[in-house]
Parts: sequence; C-alpha cells; structure tokens
Amino acid sequence: MTYEYFVGEPDVRYRIADDPLGMAIRRSRAVNEVFGTAVERGYFSHHPLNGLRWSAPEVADEVDPDCVPNPAQVARLLAAVRALPGRGPHL
Repeated sequence: MTYEYFVGEPDVRYRIADDPLGMAIRRSRAVNEVFGTAVERGYFSHHPLNGLRWSAPEVADEVDPDCVPNPAQVARLLAAVRALPGRGPHL
C-alpha cells in the first residue's frame, strides 16, 4: 500500500510505502523540506534542525596495540569460553 500526500506546494509530493524505516526517512525528509521552505519564505530566520545533525566520529586507520590482547590473554579467554555450559564448547 502506498500513500501520497502533499507538503506545502502541490508539486512537492512524497510517496510513503509500508516499510517503517522508509516511512521514517521520508517523513524526516518532508519535515526538513518544510523547514527549508519556511526559511526561504521568511517564516524562520534559520533552519531550526540544523543544530541537531549528527555525524559519525572519525575512524582510526590503525589499531592501537594496547587494545589488542596478547597470546596468553587470548588462550585464557578461549579456555574460559570453552568452559561455559551450553554453547561454550561449540564456540
């Protein structure tokens, strides 16, 4: 099932499918478009959602050696996992 609705101008049309994630993404795009249009027309002095943007932190290109277990620690960890009841021996 697909719904069509209009936001602001009749030429701005958004299609919403039954997928909940797709609906959330499309609704957020629609809200963003409405606020952008409101700023262009002078209803707001600035976009109220601009300060809410999140960006992923930068990823390190190399592994920190202090975070990597040494062979003795790995052997103890594997022995402890093997000793667990249930799926421990399988793992």
